[in-house]
Amino acid sequence: MSFYRFFKLIAIATALMVGVSSAAKNAFGNITYVAGGNQAEHKKKNKDWKQAKFKDKVYQHDDLRTGDEAQIKIQLPDGSAITINERTLVSMAELMNENGINQTLVDIKNGKVNFDAQKQANGSNFKFKTGTATAAIRGTAGVVGKSSKSKMIVSLHNGEVKFTDEVTNKSAMVKGGQTAFLYKDSIVTLDLPSSGDPAVYNIIDTLLNDTTKSIDEVIDAIKNSEKQYRDYMDELRQSIQCSIAPLPDTVYEATQTVKATCTVGTLVGIYEAPIRSEGEVLELTVNWAPSLVGQKKIPLTCYIDGTHGFPCGQVNTYYAGSAGKSHSKPEPLTITSGSTMEVCNSSNITIEGTFDSTDTQATLYIQLGNYKSDELVHVSVGGHFSHTIQVSDKQGNWNATKAFVYYKSKKNGDQKKEIDLVINKSCKAINLIFPLIEVSKNECQANISVNNIDGDNAIFSYFVDEQPQKERYVESKTSFPIKLKKGVHNYRFVIEDLAGNSKEIQKEYACFSNLKNPRIKLSKGRKERLRVPPPPSGISNIIYRQLSFTVKGLPPGNDPRYIKEVKIVQDEKEIANLKTTDLQSNTITQEIQLSRGKTSTIDITVTLMSNQILHATKTYEVH
Repeated sequence: MSFYRFFKLIAIATALMVGVSSAAKNAFGNITYVAGGNQAEHKKKNKDWKQAKFKDKVYQHDDLRTGDEAQIKIQLPDGSAITINERTLVSMAELMNENGINQTLVDIKNGKVNFDAQKQANGSNFKFKTGTATAAIRGTAGVVGKSSKSKMIVSLHNGEVKFTDEVTNKSAMVKGGQTAFLYKDSIVTLDLPSSGDPAVYNIIDTLLNDTTKSIDEVIDAIKNSEKQYRDYMDELRQSIQCSIAPLPDTVYEATQTVKATCTVGTLVGIYEAPIRSEGEVLELTVNWAPSLVGQKKIPLTCYIDGTHGFPCGQVNTYYAGSAGKSHSKPEPLTITSGSTMEVCNSSNITIEGTFDSTDTQATLYIQLGNYKSDELVHVSVGGHFSHTIQVSDKQGNWNATKAFVYYKSKKNGDQKKEIDLVINKSCKAINLIFPLIEVSKNECQANISVNNIDGDNAIFSYFVDEQPQKERYVESKTSFPIKLKKGVHNYRFVIEDLAGNSKEIQKEYACFSNLKNPRIKLSKGRKERLRVPPPPSGISNIIYRQLSFTVKGLPPGNDPRYIKEVKIVQDEKEIANLKTTDLQSNTITQEIQLSRGKTSTIDITVTLMSNQILHATKTYEVH
């Protein structure tokens, strides 16, 4: 598959998140977007397949299927949304809504589905099923599907899912930033920053088909491919900037207009076909059933050339219903910037709202983690306040899950508002502190110490002679040992956090543990008989020969650095003393002097780095 084709398949992402409701027990959803013409089909119960159409209603027991490059988006009764991607077949096995209790079960026969689920009320259920596996959704955004091997894959951007396999009776909680899949009889869960993106699903689906790889090799390949894709998408995100005007904290109309200003050329959409930005303010209309009172989250998706898409903002509000407006009185404190704020590409969040300014003695301040603002009433105009807070690991507040606005007034009493924070620690704008790694050595063991990952997650990996070894997930300051390989090797130790910040240390370490069968192998055996003609008259009886022997059983590949010392003694006289630095290989050659008509004994002593001592003796008889 080409690079372009790969990313085209995985790029179409987030679906809308506001829904439609029916007072009847048998509820229905609405098709809000169709792509692919006759490749997108809808089949009602006991009816024939027909081309899916915009605004068609989808009921319980309806089936939907897509062909190549086709897509169907559906709003569900509880305000959740699903996107049926290309080459997918699903059945709406259950779609019920009564007295605020929703029961939704989407049976994925083949392919994958993007989802963005509203938080489920008590008694409500939202599930996906693929054969024997189920995923129970709890206010979550991500992608779920049935792989080519008929196994479930779940990948979450945020929230959590309970993943259950009925055959093995195993289950696992999968959280935002994680991807899980069935492999043989196990549920494998991986921390992948791009989780929730269809790219992760496609990467895993492709690699699970490679039967030549072990599960460890598959996991390594998944992580490498995900990082390559993440780096690519980070470059795209940096080319797009969007400013989205917040809706009021509470709205009373079931139709709202979201205003956004984005980089020229960006396609921006909520649920229908995206609109191209020319640099002006875009107005995107969103609506829901007037009876559907409750919290609303409205995500925006940005596309480059209609191909590469990613979430570029979210608007949050609370719909109180049209009846609430006529009977309500102005609140002493209102948050207009939304009840949920995501922190990622910018480390700054701006909290805005209104307060009753008629009480001149009132006080107002904002608290986020260990940060507390100055008093804000005296710097606000006309009862409107706006305050920006930087969120990051350096600020020490990135573990906060909520920000609080406090308004104290004798006239109105004390007021408190909470803003939910979704802090994405995989974003470089807020994950500023690089992890640290220290390495020390003790004989055949490397001692690893990891620091600077408080509140972060990191992956430790190491390489021996550039060959990857095992990885380890690190969630806090920790120390642990690693067993070194025998011999002398180049080691590279790497620690990388959620945002891709990394540090590495390179070392050459030697491990000289006892060897099982080291030995000296003498060239031409332990005894040599040399027949040499007598020299001419007046010529010396001395002759010269090359003593050659090999030290065997040295790892790896008979590395001579395992040899500490070589002593060669001839007839009780030392003729050579060689150190490690004198040796070019494990085969040693030494010139020796022999005399005609005499026997000479050579004693060889080899001391290894492990302090093992090897001996060999060779006799020369010269006739």
